[in-house]
This record gives sequence, C-alpha cells and structure tokens, in this order.
Amino acid sequence: MGKLRRGQEFKLDLMDVELSTTSVQQTGRTHTSFHSNKQVTIICCYCSIPFVPSITGTNVCPKCLTSKVDITIGITKQAILNYCRQCKRYLRPPWIDCALESRELLALCLRKIRGLNRVKLLDANFLYTEPHSKRIKMRLKVSKDVMANTNIEQTFDVEFIVHSQQCEDCKKEFTPHTWGACVQVRQKTLHKKTFFFLEQIILKHNAHEKAINIKEEPDGLDFFFKTRSHANRLIDFLQGFIPVKMKMSKQLVSHDTHTNVYAYKYVYFLELPKICKDDLVVITDPRLSKDLGGASNILLCYKLSNVVHLLDPIRMQRVEMNAETYFLQEEKLTFVPLRNNATEFMVQKTEKYDASKANTSFSFYGLKFQAADVEVSRTSDWQPFFVKTHLGDIIKSGDTVLGFDLSTLSLPEELDERFVTRLAQDVFLVRKVYQGRRTKKRVWKLRRMNIEAVSYTHL
Repeated sequence: MGKLRRGQEFKLDLMDVELSTTSVQQTGRTHTSFHSNKQVTIICCYCSIPFVPSITGTNVCPKCLTSKVDITIGITKQAILNYCRQCKRYLRPPWIDCALESRELLALCLRKIRGLNRVKLLDANFLYTEPHSKRIKMRLKVSKDVMANTNIEQTFDVEFIVHSQQCEDCKKEFTPHTWGACVQVRQKTLHKKTFFFLEQIILKHNAHEKAINIKEEPDGLDFFFKTRSHANRLIDFLQGFIPVKMKMSKQLVSHDTHTNVYAYKYVYFLELPKICKDDLVVITDPRLSKDLGGASNILLCYKLSNVVHLLDPIRMQRVEMNAETYFLQEEKLTFVPLRNNATEFMVQKTEKYDASKANTSFSFYGLKFQAADVEVSRTSDWQPFFVKTHLGDIIKSGDTVLGFDLSTLSLPEELDERFVTRLAQDVFLVRKVYQGRRTKKRVWKLRRMNIEAVSYTHL
C-alpha cells in the first residue's frame, strides 16, 4: 500500500467491520470514526461453525446445544395400562370405556407419563401397532428453556404395555356370593305376555345396566346387583311401568362389634299381575262390582300400565285399578287369556252409535274406541251373532276379528251358573286381525337380555 495523502478517503475491512476514515484539518490533527453494521459471530467450540453468540448465550451453537442437552431426562418412556378383557375397560382408576386411538385413551396415557410437568407439551399422537401385540405407542413433542432462555424442542416415543387384569365387577360376576342385592321378578301365569313386554322396556331404557348377573327362573328372572341402591333403581323403574307387589327381606352376612357396622344381603320379591292385555276379566264378588262404580261382571283389559285399565264393551264404562287395589282384590277376579281361548269371527254388518252422545266413544293415549252394533259370523260354522262392541271405529264389513265365545268356552261351573246365563250376549270382540301381517318378514331383530339359563331337572 502506498503512502497515504492528507485529505484522501479510504475503507478498510477487518473481521467483517467496516472502517471509514475521513481526514479533517483541525488544529493540525487527524480524527478517525468507526461504524459497526453487522452482528459479531464466533466459532462453536464443538463443530467450529460460526454463529451469533447472542442466540444461545454460550460458545455452543444451537445445533450442538440441542444434541448435547436432553430435556426428556426424567420423563417416563415405558408404562403399564391395566385392561379388563371381559368388559373391555381400562383402569384409570376407576374403570372406564376407551376405544383404541380415542381422545379418552390419549388422556389416560398422558396421565400415566411422569415428568411431563417439567416441560411444555406441544403435540401427542398414536403410532400404529398390531392389535394383538399388547402394545400402545405414542409420539410426543415437548419444549423447554435451557441455558440463558434458549428454547429447545425434542420429539420422543413412549411405549405402553397392556396388562390383563379383571375388574371388580367382573370378579363378582364369576365369583358366587358376591352380590349385595337381588331383585326377583315373578309372574305366575301360563303365558308371559306382560313379562316379554317388560323385557323390551328394560332393554330400551337400559335399566339393567348395573346388574352383575341375570338368571332365569321358572316364573321369571333374578337380577343381581352389587349394592342396594342399584336394585332400588330397577324397582322404581318397574313400578313406573306396571303394577307390582313388593316384599323385602334381608340376611345378615357379617358385623363388626367394635364399629357397630352390619353387612346385609337384600332380596326384593316383585310379583307382576296375572292379568295381561286383551284378557277377559270375570268379577266373582258382587260387592267388588259395586265398589268399582257398578261395573259389569265381565270386563276386558285393553291396556296395562302402572294401573290396570278395564272396559265394559256393552256399557262403554271404564274401570281403573291401581296396584294396591288390584292385588287386594286379585282373588276375587278370574282371568281368561285370549291366547288359548280366542275364536275367529267375520264381520258382516256394522252400525255405529252417534259419537256426540254420552258413553258411546272415548280416546285414551292413541286408542280410539267407539260403540257399535255388529253382526258377525263364526268362521268355524258361520253361525251369526249380534253383539255390541267397542271396535266400531276400526272394523268394517269383511274384516276378521278375534273374540271370546262364552257359549263354547270352558269356564268353571260356578261362573257358568252365576254370570254366563245372565249375559245379554255370548260374544265379546277383542281386536281386529290384519291380513298379510304374519306373512311379512321383520326387517328388525328382537333384542334379548343376556340371561344365564338354569336347568331344573329335579322338577
């Protein structure tokens, strides 16, 4: 470089710093000014790559710092999940239902990982594993500030081993004498029409959810529950749909004399009414007819809910009996089921009564009844009958109906002498038969409860 002259400008680059020198004539001296336009970089002590030291605050570059520092130390990489193969639930606790790769199972797995409170969780997802491998794998992404507020992100995998363990409910289901309350539902009749209807109602509302076992008995079912409160839930449910008579008994299992704590087993006996829908009801006590508002001695049961609904088709008089009244007077009633005593009739002519007059028509929860004079013929020998019925709104000439023919029906002798000879008509029509319904196949399948069948070879 040649000799510099006074007043000449030049630039000097040294270690990425620009130097600008300006010669100014002031009192015979020269002043030089330095201006920095770029950040200072240093060399990493591990990889010798230049980097800005203000990023990490150390003499280590971010890449080497990430490889040298492990923020996942102290976080669980392997854990155990307890799984019940019978009810397909996982232990949290308590035992909960979780599908594979669901949000519930993800939350359960994250609870099993220790040390996540030391870092910040950014992402978590499942990795594919074979269903029979008894392994559940997850990939987590976490971050943490280290060494002068340097944020590091790392990804790692966690493996969960699924261990089979039987839950308490399943243990009690397979172990005898572990139930705390039993509900015995019985109906003492030849045909279980009401009982089958009640089974579908229980399935619809899932009222047997808490039952640990269900056993079949000759006259009904036994529901076994873990606690007494679960049994009371089923009892309250049944009482809201059908009249029942309940008896309760308890047996002492054990007690502690020091704490005065007693353990009992409770048994509830629920008796369903013998009457079913479309049954013929014969009142054998005249005083009961008077107490029911002067009702006729022969009635039809057209509906069975939490009360018994009876109807006199000749007078179009309705009678309702609650559970207490029914079971108190059940011995004074005789029931004739339609299933084995039905007679088929053909409608020849109908003549409806004026609906504006009293006691000629009424509606009840979608059921519409209207009084009518009907001429029918018995299909077996075509003998004509003139009867009064409550089905005038739904039958017409040419329809087929089912009913009771008291002239051919085998009844007890005392009933024949007292009531049948006094009746104004011998035929009581019950319901209409819709042609073609039996030939069609159902598009749905009838649900049934999971009942443990018991063999009674000694009976």
